[in-house]
Amino acid sequence: MLFFATNPFELFISFGNRIRATCPAAQTFLLQLCDGTGGYLPTELAVRGGHYRAYVTSGQTGPDGGDLLVDKTLDILHKMWND
Repeated sequence: MLFFATNPFELFISFGNRIRATCPAAQTFLLQLCDGTGGYLPTELAVRGGHYRAYVTSGQTGPDGGDLLVDKTLDILHKMWND
């Protein structure tokens, strides 16, 4: 089985890795910048390190939004998987 997840952000890789690591599907595809753009979605580590795309002006939310996106994506995935 395949799993496709869309979001309006450009994810820093660790968010995508967290989704893929717990996805039971054989393949997981994360489609970014869908339905407009939310800009970059940096991790806490990127913000603390001063990464050039981790500033508020580069996106609409920060690391907490990324954690929420991962949690909600995985909630949906597991509900779909178990139905």
